[in-house]
Amino acid sequence: MLGFLSSLTGGGVSKVVESVGGVVAKFTGDKTQQEANRHSEVMQYSKEQQQVLANYAAEFSQPEKQKLINQIVDALNRLVRPMFTYGIVGLFVYACVDPEKFAIVVQSLAIIPEMMWYVMMTIISFWFGGRLLEKAKIGVKPVDPNAVKAIVEASDALNKKRGLFDKNNEGVIEISESQFQDEMKDTSKPLSNAAILEWNKRNKQS
Repeated sequence: MLGFLSSLTGGGVSKVVESVGGVVAKFTGDKTQQEANRHSEVMQYSKEQQQVLANYAAEFSQPEKQKLINQIVDALNRLVRPMFTYGIVGLFVYACVDPEKFAIVVQSLAIIPEMMWYVMMTIISFWFGGRLLEKAKIGVKPVDPNAVKAIVEASDALNKKRGLFDKNNEGVIEISESQFQDEMKDTSKPLSNAAILEWNKRNKQS
């Protein structure tokens, strides 16, 4: 039947069927291939990690590893990955506890030179495997003087707000009477540096 219709339409039906088959393959075949590629990458990464663990087990079982200095070095090597993990989680906690300082820290990352970023990527690749950074795209920009100035201004503003030392005036910023009284009444928090110095100044005068 298909051959009869094809003869009537000059082979148009077969071309339509081929086109439809190509469209279906485009939406299903490619997706299947991508999933197969992902599965292959996961299995390859799992094998690499198993090989790393096997190498560690073989290394730590050697007799010379029983010495104290070797045990200390092995312990330090084992702490690298947990420290990275806890450090990243700690950044999230830091952002929630003190968002103002965290914002300054994030802004400070913009002034790190490009070469130092590549060194950090090399270190991470050494401990966690280069596969994690194969598709990573870190847009590192040159150090912007305006960014440095903004960070310094933000840090100074935060110091003034919290009653810390003012480096520009080479002294301590003055605290208002209302702020001093509020801090003296609030016994749930420690006094700021400016409030302590103001309290010392008034006691000396009296």
